[in-house]
Amino acid sequence: MRLRHSIAVLLLLVAPAVAFAQASDRDVLLTNEGTLYTIESEYSSDYEFAADSSKLLHLTIQNGTETQSVFVPESLNPGIHSDPALAWDAESRTLFVFWQRTPNPRTSSDLLFSSLHEGVWSRATLVTNTEFEFRSNFRIGMTRLAGEQQPDGSYLNKPALIIHVTWWNQNGHGEDGGYAMLQLENGLVKTKSVFNLNEMLAEHRALEPAPLPEDYNRELFRHPAILEQPTHDSVELIFADWDTNRFEKISVRPIVAQGYMKPPVGFWRGEFPAAPGFRNVVESRVTLLPGAGVDDSNLLFYFRSGKGYDYMVVKNGTWSEVKSIAFNEKITSDMALEAMRKLIAAQ
Repeated sequence: MRLRHSIAVLLLLVAPAVAFAQASDRDVLLTNEGTLYTIESEYSSDYEFAADSSKLLHLTIQNGTETQSVFVPESLNPGIHSDPALAWDAESRTLFVFWQRTPNPRTSSDLLFSSLHEGVWSRATLVTNTEFEFRSNFRIGMTRLAGEQQPDGSYLNKPALIIHVTWWNQNGHGEDGGYAMLQLENGLVKTKSVFNLNEMLAEHRALEPAPLPEDYNRELFRHPAILEQPTHDSVELIFADWDTNRFEKISVRPIVAQGYMKPPVGFWRGEFPAAPGFRNVVESRVTLLPGAGVDDSNLLFYFRSGKGYDYMVVKNGTWSEVKSIAFNEKITSDMALEAMRKLIAAQ
């Protein structure tokens, strides 16, 4: 069924760039060329130069033994600049940065975008702005093709660089997931569409909430994910509906009609229930790891718990029990993460 109108570090086993697990105000990206990008939200007072912001974004670029440090220009302007997320386009050799800007005190929230190409930053673009709302857990996906409508009504894929962004919203009315689709041209935003993820469910949204224990740890719900597809013409969105207590799956494909990028077209691909009996205390963000071939029938959610990782596998909509990997002198965080990657790839 086609829908209109309008998911935590996501590791894609077949993607050209790999993102590693990180703290909430930091993101890391390794390109297929071996360049390591690290971006962190840091206090301006830690630096001697003058900045109007209370927190800025510090980008470190490491290529072999060479290291370069730069600051995202817009993050030197007033506000609290936080929650950075990175994406890389290998074809144009461009780095994309998304982040949140909030005033001090926090009364609104801006989602901003900028790109870095051959050492030059694009001007920052305001993707969306809201009053009295907090966003977190930004994730980025990319498609390189868009379906162009033909005279007979069919669609033919044509080159188009599209950035897909998901995040989690918290405000006085409740909590839900957000989504934006940005068409890029020469590193700048040409068109954009912003939606609430629940809008994309349309008639498929459940009418009654599924029962959960009163002490259920709902942190599991706050991490929407994006799975890039090998065809490069669509992404899979996996997100929780806070009100109905279900995880939803939607495939989103960019469409061009009469020369213009249309709001994203989505296909509902089913749902699966929340993990039963999930009462663990989550100390850092939940993370989703897709199975081999970017197939969302096998997923792995993992999270820091004490001195190690706890994890659960979702196989064909059924959750495993919570299992653990403890860190010690022989098993580091990176080794544990690699073991989980191999586990889900073999499912």
